[in-house]
Parts: sequence; structure tokens; C-alpha cells
Amino acid sequence: MKNTFLRALLIAIFSAICVPAIADDCNEKLDPCGKQTGWNEFEMVRLRMKQTDIDTPAQWVIRTSRINFDLQVDIDFPDPKAPQNGTLMMVAGITLISKGVGFKAGHEIDVLDVPVLYTILTGKVLSRALPDGPEAFKGRRAVMHEDKKVGIQFATPSAQGFIPPPWSVNGAVIANADGSRDFDLVLNWIEESKTGIKRPMTMSLIGQLAHDSDFKLDNNMSLVGWNVFGVGPIVEKTAGATRYDYGAKPIKTAAKTIADIRAAIAIENSPGEPDLTRNFAGFWKTECTDTFGLRIKSADSPYMYTVTFCGPGGCGDEEVERKTFIKGDKRYNIVSATELQVGTSENRTRYKRCSKKMLP
Repeated sequence: MKNTFLRALLIAIFSAICVPAIADDCNEKLDPCGKQTGWNEFEMVRLRMKQTDIDTPAQWVIRTSRINFDLQVDIDFPDPKAPQNGTLMMVAGITLISKGVGFKAGHEIDVLDVPVLYTILTGKVLSRALPDGPEAFKGRRAVMHEDKKVGIQFATPSAQGFIPPPWSVNGAVIANADGSRDFDLVLNWIEESKTGIKRPMTMSLIGQLAHDSDFKLDNNMSLVGWNVFGVGPIVEKTAGATRYDYGAKPIKTAAKTIADIRAAIAIENSPGEPDLTRNFAGFWKTECTDTFGLRIKSADSPYMYTVTFCGPGGCGDEEVERKTFIKGDKRYNIVSATELQVGTSENRTRYKRCSKKMLP
């Protein structure tokens, strides 16, 4: 599933995907859930976030590529309890590398989820407050918007958030001559605990949106001092439960540069060959009682498929997924017409077809 995770992240950033399971955000006609707006067209985001219950402001610089699905996140979060000051990179949307960033075992992908979630939230807030987009004004534009009915949902394939109604945002956006947009926003809402206790919440979002269509990770960059992870669906079974998630795991690699990673990815990305004896279309899960799994859908070419992960952020868009024959594809091992092993040879997960339909 080439680029599955980063494609989903880019779709999330550029299209502000929603999470239908949380609330009724998508049910209101005026809510731009899934609607592309000009606020989702920027490839570079500088963002400083401060929230009521977060003592230290967090700062990120996020650069993305629509062409090769590279991603870079520079993190500055000087929290005395859990400081983060380093860089995360995704090579072609498949391999995660990090330097200067601490991870909690089993939660490696969370460090990437956080800045992406707040980037998505920023885009959704601007889309709701200034629906005509960033090109609709020049100079400084005041922001003053309130919604008493419809909340804000934001999600990645492995994390999600929700700002409940009523909420409001105030601040300003400045249109710069180079096409970038500076923003200074204050978001307010009421948070209600499980016990019914309500408290006011405030979040400041300050930064800049800019275009960087030429962004690409440097192929000659050395991997000395960098940690390398594979990203994809993870299934971990224990005596008491099964954890099913989208995440990252450390991998062993002989790669010395980013170019070496790209070369290894190219070898792994062969779609295989047609299997004329089987039809793999359907919804596949590790256990049929799970609410997560893989949607395998027939593509335009005969006997080819798109394989899309469906998780907390909903299902990805098969239109941007890599096409595969499954047979002969190194990311799959066919056990039978109804059972597959998915993943790299070092970390395969067993899936069985639970339905020939395209939904869980």
C-alpha cells in the first residue's frame, strides 16, 4: 500500500477530512466537511499552538509534497515534562525517519499525529470563518465567527479530535504579497467532562501558510544518527486483548542515505502480476468483529486493486491509492482467496475477507 499513511495525511491536510463517528459535523449543508477550500492548498505551515490545559506552547514547521509524498516536520515543544525538539521525515509516504525526537514505545506515530491534527484544525477553522478562501481579500482581514450548532471534527488515519458547539474564533489574517498568509487566531469552546463538569477552553493558533511546491527531501542526506521506522497497520495480540492501529515500528535497514530508502521503496513497489483465478475485492479484517480493516476495491485495470485502510479517520480515497495485483506484490502473501498476509516480510499481519462489500 504505497504512500497509504502519508497520502491519507495529505488528504487530511489538503481536504480537512472528517470523522463521521464523532458528531454531526458532516450533516449540516453549510459545513465544508470534505470540501476543498483555498485554505487547504498550502504546502508549508508554520504553527504555534497554546491551549488552556497545555503549559508550554508547541511550535511546528510542516512541509509537504503533493508530487512525491515527502513530508518534514520540525518540532519545538519545550515542555519540561516531555520536551521534543527535533525533526520527523516521511520518505515517499512510506518510511518514517526521526532525529532528536523521543518516542514512547507503541506510540511512535503520535508525535507525527499531533502537529498534523492542529494543522488540519487550523485549515478547518479558517475554512469555516473565511469560506471564500485566502484569495478573497488583500491586506489584513479581521476574523470573527461563531457557530452554535455545528462542531469541528479533525482526524488523521490514527488520531482524531472534536471541538463541540458552541464555539467561536476571533483574530486576523494578513495576505502577503508572496502569496503566504499570516494568521493569529483564538478559538473558544466549552469542554464537558464525562461527569458533566463544564469548563471554558481557549486555544491560540498563530503562524503562516505558504506555498512550497518544489519541496523534496534531499536524496544525499545521510541517515547517520537517524532512527528509521516502517508505517502501516499494526496488530498486536496479548493475552487479554488485540490492539489494532495505524502506527510506526522500528525497522532494520542497510540504507545510508534517503536515496537508498527511495531505491528500496521502488523495489518493493512492483504491483506484481494478474491473478486470473481469484477476486480479492471486499472488506478484510484480522477478526470479523473488528470495526477496522482494509477495503480492497477493484481498480480500472483488470485484476488490479486499490487497498485502503479504514480507521478512526474513516476510509482513505482509493483514487489516490497505489494500484496492485496483490499476486506477486511483495507487500502481500496470498494464503487463499479469503486469507492474506499484508505488510513487509519482517512484519506481516493476517487478514481474512469478512465481506464482499466495500464497508465494514
